[in-house]
Parts: sequence; C-alpha cells; structure tokens
Amino acid sequence: MTQPRWTEKEIEFLRVNYPNKGKNWCIESLKRPEGSVRKKAFSLGLRQDKTSDFFKDWQRRAKESKIGQENPKLSLFLKQKSIKGELWIQKNGHNKETKKFISENTKSWIQKNGHSKGMLGKTHSEKTKQQMSKKRIGVKLNLSQKERQRRSNQAQKNIHLRLKQHNSIYSRSNQGWYKIKTKKYYFRSSWEVVVARYFEWLKMQKIIKKWEYEPDVFWFNNIKRGVRSYLPDFKITNNDGSQEYYEVKGYMDSKSKTKIKRIAKYYPEITLYIIDKPYYQTIKLQERLFPPAKETAR
Repeated sequence: MTQPRWTEKEIEFLRVNYPNKGKNWCIESLKRPEGSVRKKAFSLGLRQDKTSDFFKDWQRRAKESKIGQENPKLSLFLKQKSIKGELWIQKNGHNKETKKFISENTKSWIQKNGHSKGMLGKTHSEKTKQQMSKKRIGVKLNLSQKERQRRSNQAQKNIHLRLKQHNSIYSRSNQGWYKIKTKKYYFRSSWEVVVARYFEWLKMQKIIKKWEYEPDVFWFNNIKRGVRSYLPDFKITNNDGSQEYYEVKGYMDSKSKTKIKRIAKYYPEITLYIIDKPYYQTIKLQERLFPPAKETAR
C-alpha cells in the first residue's frame, strides 16, 4: 500500500525528535512504517545525537544484550583484545593465535550444539560439487563471442534507458523528484540538487546561457566490454556558445576513473570538470543565494 506523503508538520517532528529519541520512538509516534521513517531520516541527513541520554542508554542496553550471547568464550577473548574501543582483530588482522583460538572454539561449539545447518560430518558428492561449481561460474562461459557482445550492448543500453527515464541504478542515495523553477528533475543525490540550483542561479544571473541534466551519452566504440559509455551529470552552454560538462563525484571509484580516462582519450574535444568534495563545499557556502528546489511526488 502506498504511504501518504510526508507533511511539513511530520518532517519538523522528525527533525526535532529523531536525534534525541531515536527511530523506534518516532515510528510509534508518527504511526509510520520503519522503512518510511528510516528513508526520510536519511534524506534529511538526521543522525542520533551521541551525547543524548537516549543514545547512551541504547548503547548500554545493546552492549549488555550482545556480550556472550552466542559464544561467551570468543566474546570475552575479543573484549580482552580491545584497544581503545577498536577490536584488536580489526586493527591487526587475524594472527595465528587468533585463528587457532577461533578454529578450536568453533569446533568445540559445533560438537556440543550440532552444526547450524545440519552438515556435521557430511560432505558433498562429486556430482553435487560439479553442479554447484557450474552454477557459480554461470552460463556466460558457454556463450559465443557474438552472444556475449550482444548482451553487453543490451546491458549498456538498458542502463542508460533507466537513467533517462529517471530510475536509479544506485541502492543508497538521497534520490527523488525535485522541481527547480517550473521543471521537474529526478536527481540521485542531494549534491546534484545543490549543483543544479547553483547552475540555475548562474543562468538567472546571465553568467551562463543554460544548463541541462544528463542530456548526452558518450560511447566508447572501440571498447567491447567493461566501461563502454559515459553519461556526465550536467551540460553547460556558455553565453559564447561553448559547452562544458560537469560530473558530481564525492567519491572516485575505479569505474569512475576509467570513464574519465576514456572520455579524455576518445573525446579530447570535450571539456569535463569534476565537482569533488572541495569544489562542492565551495558551492555549498553560497547556497542561500540559489533558487529553492521543491521536493515533489513522482
């Protein structure tokens, strides 16, 4: 069932109470599902106040409920190895002593309580192993080169089709529909919203002629698989008719680096700027000057 839209009163209630009283209290008070409250809190950038009495009490209760719950000896061992609140194994990795202790303790626990999946003393047959191996490898190894290429082409087209239809391929981002002036856009992050408002302000000040969101796709025709295309976030047309592209990128992963290298190699005439964290923070400082972006229903 579709949940009703959040009212301004509910949003303000969440802003005030979520940091100090937590998610569950807000769920009960607002009579909304957990997913709805969690998503809205994330979109608003709300976090629990670590200095509040609620957070301290929650930490205490969580600690008491988890110490030794499943494996008292292992829990005590890891607790003794704790250094300034950080688990010893997280800082130093598993050494021989730790591995030996965990192995022996796990074997002892299984012998006493039985295997959690009922596999104690059992092994897979060779036939089963081959079937499992084949499933893990998948059917692609049995495909012809032509079929692999066809599937790769179709996957790339589907990705850009979803993007053009304003569906997100990202699972964790502050995404949604926003109206800037009279036009609606589907942005995949709050950074994109701020940058779009910034470009609209530049347009209002007649510093630029116009801006567009994800208008052009650049294909790398010589690449057969992997990163084969690039869709920049924004396109700017200056008053003199020249054009520039902008990519909003708070974190530069290996795929993004490859895209940028290939756009420089295959499209040297393209001017591309990266709006990274320092660049974004410079824009953010002037946010009060920008026109508002109203969040809308789809």
